[in-house]
Amino acid sequence: LSAGAVPSTLAGLTGDAAKVAYWIRVADLRIQRERIDWQFLWVLSDPTPLVQGTATVPIPVVNEVGGTNPPAEDNTVLINKPIRDSFAIINASGEVYHPKYMEWREFSTLYLYEVQPESDYPAYWTIDPANRTLYLSNPVESAGLTYRIQFYRAPKRLRNDADTTLIPDDFNRLVIVLGKIMYAEHEDAPEVSAGSHEEYDHMMNQLLSVWGPDNEWQRMDQDIPMEVDARSGHF
Repeated sequence: LSAGAVPSTLAGLTGDAAKVAYWIRVADLRIQRERIDWQFLWVLSDPTPLVQGTATVPIPVVNEVGGTNPPAEDNTVLINKPIRDSFAIINASGEVYHPKYMEWREFSTLYLYEVQPESDYPAYWTIDPANRTLYLSNPVESAGLTYRIQFYRAPKRLRNDADTTLIPDDFNRLVIVLGKIMYAEHEDAPEVSAGSHEEYDHMMNQLLSVWGPDNEWQRMDQDIPMEVDARSGHF
């Protein structure tokens, strides 16, 4: 937390340097988790093939640059929060059809337990409560169809030297400030975080005004507590 050379790797850090690196990593994740609908977590998936004859849809995964990729540990993430009415089916001619979103409870009652006729124009879609599988109200009738969907990524946990945060560069200072607060509270060093709470509140309001849903101008009245398991970094 003092001026000095920036380490070229996090491997092998000890003492205060290791503690600082740990709390910065936890602070970064904490800010990403402040909201599940940060606009910087928004993604539009690449066109993905639908499987003929099935009513289940492969869930796209994305990495930190936003393209569709195979999963690799948990640096890639599954859908965290799909945006309703954002599912689009596209045929070979480029024509787009939008099934309507239906809540899982109603959808499962109406469509899950009985065989439905095949159609390229299913009326509804949903996602299971575990956010692992998308379902269509009708199995896909034709080959060659693709789909796209808008969704919010789950927060990304920093693990390796080359990992970069999903938080926009203009707000890197916010991560540092929260890291100072967490470090000071855990290490009983209030002098380290002097003035940081006010700076954190100010910068969090700025982050919400730029990247919050509908460009919110103030934080939510009920803040998320900063309690952290120091051994795991989990909240």
